[in-house]
Amino acid sequence: MPSLPRNPLRPAIRLAAVLVLAGAGAGCGSISVYARGVSPLNVNDHEESTPVDVRFYQLRRDARFRTASFDQLWLSDSDALGPDKLGERVVATVPPGTGKDRAVEIDLGKRDGDTAFIGVMALYRRAAGADVRTLVIPVADASSRVLTFTGSTIELRSDDRPAERSDNDQPQPRDQR
Repeated sequence: MPSLPRNPLRPAIRLAAVLVLAGAGAGCGSISVYARGVSPLNVNDHEESTPVDVRFYQLRRDARFRTASFDQLWLSDSDALGPDKLGERVVATVPPGTGKDRAVEIDLGKRDGDTAFIGVMALYRRAAGADVRTLVIPVADASSRVLTFTGSTIELRSDDRPAERSDNDQPQPRDQR
């Protein structure tokens, strides 16, 4: 029985199929949020606004984040969140500004395929209450709304349009070491 001629495109087609399948199971790209600091923000003893460090968590489910105390999240986030914490937290510093300032994009890194929520925790010097320093965002809303940090609270606003990314004024994630 004669053999069929070899198709010279067969290796390229196989490679393309492998790349497509690998991409389909490798999460869903990266996640970004938009943030703006509005004075007064994280006021010090001299009544001056200061930047606030903000932790971001990719979460499988939101219940553990919502029920954990601020101290539990601050001191031992892995224990408090258990299997709902996906990957490493990202920390960014949000500077004070005005409500007219552009929102800046904060890149939270590669999205884990199981991420359904983003947990947000602002590390204010002092706060009016423990529940005003944390917030949960459905991942579907993460890039379409603006996190506004003011006083010692976090607000999620939908009336603001996210600004274009600017590397000059973007809060930078910090090294976790």
